[in-house]
Amino acid sequence: MTLNLFLMTSGIFIIPMQEEFGWTRRALSIGPVALFVNCLVLPFAGAIIDRFGARRAAIGGLLMICAAYPLLAAAPANSWFLYSVAASLGLASPISSVAMLKGVATWFRKNSGLAFGLTSSGDSLVSALALPFLAHIVSDFGWRMGYLTLLGLVITLGLPMVIGWFRERPQVMMKGSTLEHESLEATQFHPDVSGHSGVSLRDALQDGRFWLLVIALSAAAVPIGGFLNQLQPLLASRGFTPTGAASVGTVFALAIGLSRIVAGKLLDYLNPPIVAAVCLALPALGAVLLAITAHSETSWFLAVAAAFLLGIGAGAELDFIAFFTMRLFGLRQFSVIYGTGGLASGGATAIGGFLFASIFDKIGNYNVAVYLGVVMFLCAAMVMLMIKVMPLEKVV
Repeated sequence: MTLNLFLMTSGIFIIPMQEEFGWTRRALSIGPVALFVNCLVLPFAGAIIDRFGARRAAIGGLLMICAAYPLLAAAPANSWFLYSVAASLGLASPISSVAMLKGVATWFRKNSGLAFGLTSSGDSLVSALALPFLAHIVSDFGWRMGYLTLLGLVITLGLPMVIGWFRERPQVMMKGSTLEHESLEATQFHPDVSGHSGVSLRDALQDGRFWLLVIALSAAAVPIGGFLNQLQPLLASRGFTPTGAASVGTVFALAIGLSRIVAGKLLDYLNPPIVAAVCLALPALGAVLLAITAHSETSWFLAVAAAFLLGIGAGAELDFIAFFTMRLFGLRQFSVIYGTGGLASGGATAIGGFLFASIFDKIGNYNVAVYLGVVMFLCAAMVMLMIKVMPLEKVV
């Protein structure tokens, strides 16, 4: 129920809001605004979570998200009001999302990829179920009621689950456990006062693998952000009805959730950089299929196949930073290192949303943006292959 739900459903609102306000699509791309603020505060949110605990941060972040949706539903035709509310969503989201990843990281060392994937797949599953329903709500009752529907989902599903079930592993259980003694890389890990082992942010920034990871995931994040924010308008520009576009969006969301689980499992048992490279290369094929949907009688089937492949890349990419942060740099400053890497990757995702919208506003279609995505996905896959990660069983 974090920022991912807002981003995956944001495309449904663009055309109805454009019809009411008369703005450009770039001006109505509030998803990237939220994502950009999310990136800026990621490192600070990580420091807060490391200091005060994941559970309290997660609950606080969700409450802030609940406060933002009614404001969106009541938004006047004022761009600064709209962007300010979107920014508040971006401010709240990392506090809750990073907190959940940190909580899970305290419980799992082996099978951590699968654990991260299962944790993050919840938003994708909810989005997949919500997209067709939300499209009908927006079509029948307007986009304002759509934002109130999202508020209802967070209140009835997100908050009860976090309050009822989310816990960090007690520190007393961690001391003396394998979490303190496992050294996941040739780097010498040092436990902090809480018993977490790993390296500091300064050490991570001096490690070339951190920058390769940032470059690869940022390159992939640009087209991912574009498709995440503009998939519904893109399909509408190809003649899809709102319901038809929502059904393709459902496949996209389901693929994101599935890829998080499957890729997470594969990361635990196969060579992680190769798994990551494959997951980032498949969306390039998806983008090619999406580019030719307007020239084929089987456009709906091509769009579904394209959405599935794009979803594989989007879902896996979102969890790669968490997985590689823990495998390469440990838990000592997990949230801060994760947040710093996420600052670059998330910023690139936000740029992608603005870029795709700007290309449409400039030339009247998304073709250039789609082919740019092909190139960037392939570049990301090649850079990912340059990262060296020891097999877990050789270093524990």
